Amino acid sequence: MTATTQRVLTAVEKSSVVHAIDAAATDATRDLVPRQGSWWHGAWLGHALHPILTDFPLGAFASATVLDLLGGRRSRPAAALLVGAGLVMSAPVVASGFADWSKMDGPDRQIATAHGASNSLALVLFTGSLVARGARLHRTGTKLALVGNLVAGASGYLGGHLTMNRAAAQRMDPTPPEAVRDLGAGAVT
Repeated sequence: MTATTQRVLTAVEKSSVVHAIDAAATDATRDLVPRQGSWWHGAWLGHALHPILTDFPLGAFASATVLDLLGGRRSRPAAALLVGAGLVMSAPVVASGFADWSKMDGPDRQIATAHGASNSLALVLFTGSLVARGARLHRTGTKLALVGNLVAGASGYLGGHLTMNRAAAQRMDPTPPEAVRDLGAGAVT
Protein backbone atom coordinates (compact mmCIF):
# COMPACT_ATOMS: atom_id res chain seq x y z
CA MET A 1 0.00 0.00 0.00
CA THR A 2 1.38 3.41 -0.92
CA ALA A 3 1.84 6.19 1.61
CA THR A 4 -0.79 8.25 -0.21
CA THR A 5 -3.31 5.41 -0.07
CA GLN A 6 -2.63 4.94 3.64
CA ARG A 7 -3.17 8.66 4.26
CA VAL A 8 -6.50 8.54 2.42
CA LEU A 9 -7.66 5.49 4.40
CA THR A 10 -6.59 7.10 7.68
CA ALA A 11 -8.49 10.26 6.73
CA VAL A 12 -11.60 8.17 6.01
CA GLU A 13 -11.27 6.39 9.36
CA LYS A 14 -11.01 9.70 11.23
CA SER A 15 -13.48 11.71 9.15
CA SER A 16 -16.15 13.50 11.17
CA VAL A 17 -18.47 13.25 8.15
CA VAL A 18 -18.07 9.45 8.04
CA HIS A 19 -18.62 9.28 11.81
CA ALA A 20 -21.81 11.35 11.45
CA ILE A 21 -23.08 9.12 8.62
CA ASP A 22 -22.29 6.04 10.71
CA ALA A 23 -24.13 7.43 13.75
CA ALA A 24 -27.19 8.36 11.70
CA ALA A 25 -27.23 4.99 9.93
CA THR A 26 -26.82 3.15 13.22
CA ASP A 27 -29.74 5.00 14.80
CA ALA A 28 -31.95 4.53 11.75
CA THR A 29 -31.26 0.83 11.36
CA ARG A 30 -30.71 -0.40 14.90
CA ASP A 31 -33.39 -3.11 14.79
CA LEU A 32 -33.24 -4.15 11.13
CA VAL A 33 -30.50 -6.77 11.26
CA PRO A 34 -30.14 -9.31 14.05
CA ARG A 35 -26.69 -9.26 15.61
CA GLN A 36 -26.26 -13.05 15.30
CA GLY A 37 -26.81 -15.52 12.51
CA SER A 38 -27.97 -13.40 9.62
CA TRP A 39 -28.62 -15.27 6.39
CA TRP A 40 -27.17 -12.26 4.58
CA HIS A 41 -23.73 -12.80 6.14
CA GLY A 42 -23.39 -16.07 4.22
CA ALA A 43 -23.36 -18.55 7.12
CA TRP A 44 -25.29 -21.02 4.97
CA LEU A 45 -22.66 -20.63 2.24
CA GLY A 46 -19.58 -20.93 4.43
CA HIS A 47 -18.28 -17.74 2.82
CA ALA A 48 -19.12 -14.06 3.01
CA LEU A 49 -22.04 -13.44 0.65
CA HIS A 50 -21.51 -9.76 -0.14
CA PRO A 51 -18.33 -10.02 -2.25
CA ILE A 52 -19.91 -12.70 -4.45
CA LEU A 53 -23.07 -10.70 -5.11
CA THR A 54 -21.27 -7.50 -6.14
CA ASP A 55 -20.14 -9.02 -9.44
CA PHE A 56 -23.65 -9.07 -10.90
CA PRO A 57 -24.65 -5.39 -10.73
CA LEU A 58 -21.10 -4.16 -11.33
CA GLY A 59 -20.88 -6.31 -14.44
CA ALA A 60 -24.20 -4.97 -15.69
CA PHE A 61 -23.21 -1.35 -15.05
CA ALA A 62 -19.79 -1.77 -16.68
CA SER A 63 -21.33 -3.56 -19.67
CA ALA A 64 -23.82 -0.72 -20.12
CA THR A 65 -20.96 1.77 -20.21
CA VAL A 66 -19.05 -0.31 -22.76
CA LEU A 67 -22.16 -0.36 -24.97
CA ASP A 68 -22.60 3.38 -24.45
CA LEU A 69 -19.05 4.14 -25.51
CA LEU A 70 -18.60 1.58 -28.29
CA GLY A 71 -22.00 0.31 -29.37
CA GLY A 72 -23.55 3.25 -31.13
CA ARG A 73 -27.22 4.22 -31.22
CA ARG A 74 -28.47 0.68 -31.79
CA SER A 75 -27.08 -0.44 -28.42
CA ARG A 76 -28.97 2.20 -26.41
CA PRO A 77 -31.90 -0.07 -25.45
CA ALA A 78 -29.51 -2.82 -24.32
CA ALA A 79 -27.46 -0.33 -22.29
CA ALA A 80 -30.61 0.96 -20.60
CA LEU A 81 -31.71 -2.60 -19.86
CA LEU A 82 -28.32 -3.35 -18.29
CA VAL A 83 -28.50 -0.27 -16.06
CA GLY A 84 -31.99 -1.29 -14.94
CA ALA A 85 -30.88 -4.87 -14.31
CA GLY A 86 -27.89 -3.60 -12.33
CA LEU A 87 -30.18 -1.55 -10.12
CA VAL A 88 -32.46 -4.54 -9.47
CA MET A 89 -29.48 -6.80 -8.74
CA SER A 90 -28.14 -4.22 -6.28
CA ALA A 91 -30.87 -4.98 -3.73
CA PRO A 92 -29.30 -8.21 -2.38
CA VAL A 93 -25.86 -6.59 -2.53
CA VAL A 94 -27.10 -3.76 -0.32
CA ALA A 95 -28.77 -6.22 2.08
CA SER A 96 -25.65 -8.36 2.46
CA GLY A 97 -23.36 -5.34 2.77
CA PHE A 98 -25.64 -3.85 5.40
CA ALA A 99 -25.61 -7.11 7.35
CA ASP A 100 -21.80 -7.16 7.31
CA TRP A 101 -21.60 -3.46 8.24
CA SER A 102 -23.90 -4.03 11.23
CA LYS A 103 -21.36 -6.41 12.80
CA MET A 104 -18.29 -4.18 12.35
CA ASP A 105 -16.80 -1.67 14.73
CA GLY A 106 -13.83 0.68 15.03
CA PRO A 107 -11.80 1.64 11.95
CA ASP A 108 -13.31 -1.22 9.91
CA ARG A 109 -16.77 0.22 10.55
CA GLN A 110 -15.64 3.66 9.37
CA ILE A 111 -14.21 2.25 6.14
CA ALA A 112 -17.38 0.17 5.65
CA THR A 113 -19.52 3.26 6.24
CA ALA A 114 -17.59 5.20 3.59
CA HIS A 115 -17.89 2.16 1.28
CA GLY A 116 -21.66 2.04 1.78
CA ALA A 117 -22.11 5.80 1.39
CA SER A 118 -20.05 5.77 -1.81
CA ASN A 119 -22.08 2.88 -3.17
CA SER A 120 -25.26 4.76 -2.30
CA LEU A 121 -24.00 7.69 -4.36
CA ALA A 122 -23.19 5.31 -7.23
CA LEU A 123 -26.74 3.90 -7.09
CA VAL A 124 -28.17 7.42 -7.20
CA LEU A 125 -26.04 8.11 -10.28
CA PHE A 126 -27.17 4.88 -11.98
CA THR A 127 -30.79 5.66 -11.12
CA GLY A 128 -30.34 9.10 -12.66
CA SER A 129 -28.81 7.42 -15.69
CA LEU A 130 -31.84 5.19 -16.12
CA VAL A 131 -34.25 8.12 -15.70
CA ALA A 132 -32.28 10.16 -18.25
CA ARG A 133 -32.32 7.28 -20.71
CA GLY A 134 -36.08 6.95 -20.27
CA ALA A 135 -36.40 10.66 -21.08
CA ARG A 136 -34.31 10.09 -24.23
CA LEU A 137 -31.39 12.03 -22.78
CA HIS A 138 -28.93 9.30 -23.71
CA ARG A 139 -25.77 11.41 -23.42
CA THR A 140 -26.74 12.49 -19.92
CA GLY A 141 -27.51 8.87 -19.05
CA THR A 142 -24.14 7.80 -20.42
CA LYS A 143 -22.29 10.45 -18.40
CA LEU A 144 -24.14 9.57 -15.20
CA ALA A 145 -23.39 5.86 -15.69
CA LEU A 146 -19.73 6.58 -16.38
CA VAL A 147 -19.41 8.64 -13.20
CA GLY A 148 -21.38 5.95 -11.34
CA ASN A 149 -18.85 3.35 -12.47
CA LEU A 150 -15.97 5.54 -11.29
CA VAL A 151 -17.60 6.05 -7.88
CA ALA A 152 -18.38 2.32 -7.63
CA GLY A 153 -14.75 1.53 -8.49
CA ALA A 154 -13.44 3.82 -5.74
CA SER A 155 -15.94 2.31 -3.33
CA GLY A 156 -14.87 -1.16 -4.43
CA TYR A 157 -11.34 -0.26 -3.42
CA LEU A 158 -12.59 0.44 0.10
CA GLY A 159 -14.50 -2.86 0.14
CA GLY A 160 -11.47 -4.71 -1.17
CA HIS A 161 -9.34 -3.08 1.51
CA LEU A 162 -11.72 -4.41 4.17
CA THR A 163 -11.58 -7.90 2.69
CA MET A 164 -7.94 -8.22 1.70
CA ASN A 165 -5.99 -5.92 4.02
CA ARG A 166 -8.19 -6.01 7.10
CA ALA A 167 -9.65 -9.52 6.71
CA ALA A 168 -12.95 -8.12 7.99
CA ALA A 169 -15.06 -10.97 6.58
CA GLN A 170 -12.90 -13.64 8.22
CA ARG A 171 -13.10 -11.92 11.60
CA MET A 172 -16.90 -11.94 11.41
CA ASP A 173 -16.75 -15.75 11.17
CA PRO A 174 -19.93 -16.23 9.11
CA THR A 175 -19.96 -20.02 9.40
CA PRO A 176 -20.71 -21.49 12.81
CA PRO A 177 -19.22 -24.99 13.23
CA GLU A 178 -22.63 -26.63 13.77
CA ALA A 179 -23.85 -25.32 10.39
CA VAL A 180 -20.89 -26.97 8.67
CA ARG A 181 -21.53 -30.24 10.51
CA ASP A 182 -25.25 -30.15 9.65
CA LEU A 183 -24.54 -29.45 5.97
CA GLY A 184 -22.22 -32.45 5.87
CA ALA A 185 -25.07 -34.60 7.13
CA GLY A 186 -27.32 -33.35 4.34
CA ALA A 187 -29.46 -31.08 6.50
CA VAL A 188 -29.68 -27.40 5.69
CA THR A 189 -30.04 -25.13 8.69
